Amino acid sequence: YTTEVMITLNKRGEIKSVQIIEESGTHDLDQAALDALNKAGPYPNPPAGLVDATGMVHMHWNFILKT
Repeated sequence: YTTEVMITLNKRGEIKSVQIIEESGTHDLDQAALDALNKAGPYPNPPAGLVDATGMVHMHWNFILKT
């Protein structure tokens, strides 16, 4: 099972959004992925090379559950 999530940060590492891009088919895994990313913020200042023209950083994360 894989949940693909996109997290958007501003240039100070503050969370602007966390959204599921692709659901795993298991609500608990999807919710755990969202909770984990939200609880981990704010993040350290991202490197300038990751910040786009709008001042945001967009990162994709996959949460994988193998059984």
